[in-house]
Amino acid sequence: MRAFDSMAADAETETAAAWALTARAMTATMVFAWLRRGELLGLRWRDVELAHPNGPRLHVRQTFVRGHESLPKTDEGSRSIALAGPLADELFRHLERTAYGAPNDLVFCHPHKGTAVGSGYFKQLVGEALRRAGVERPMREFHDWRHTGITNAAAAGMPPVEIMCMAGHADFKTTTRYIDLAGSVFSSSVDLLGTRFGEMGTRSGSKPRSEAGENGSVAGAEAEAA
Repeated sequence: MRAFDSMAADAETETAAAWALTARAMTATMVFAWLRRGELLGLRWRDVELAHPNGPRLHVRQTFVRGHESLPKTDEGSRSIALAGPLADELFRHLERTAYGAPNDLVFCHPHKGTAVGSGYFKQLVGEALRRAGVERPMREFHDWRHTGITNAAAAGMPPVEIMCMAGHADFKTTTRYIDLAGSVFSSSVDLLGTRFGEMGTRSGSKPRSEAGENGSVAGAEAEAA
């Protein structure tokens, strides 16, 4: 995210600086909460609860696609997502900066108009951030940030069902693509199952064994650098 900070610091106008910081907050939300493009652009402050007694969270209740707001296409698309500390802090700072913080305002919008963010302009901002971060491979400005977050969660050992629910996947086959890409073996989950069977008793009475693999971070370098 440092590249966006660099862009804001080098900006020649307040508007350009505001756009860079807005792009930073958008990117963080895709990486940590895995929102799709339409879900991100349709998010309103009424859907973000930073002071919830059980922890900060956001709710996906509508999407904004091709200039029109609508409900998510599937039941799985409508969901509530707990916010990791870094994302909660980022959104709190974004709320403090924005001139559009009323409940019905878009979370991510034009700094001086409050209108929806144009994908073409966001693409330019992401491109500049990646250039400053030294990332040469092409990246889709919306989907690849979500992809990075989900893949890293799988690599970290997050349970597949939780990944499926948080990502809003309607089909588990979609989730398994990320799991396969991350190379996750879910050793800790297997250990829990082995312990469970051990407590119940098995024919052999032997202790279960598991080989814990080393899961490296997948596609995380881009997120950290940018």
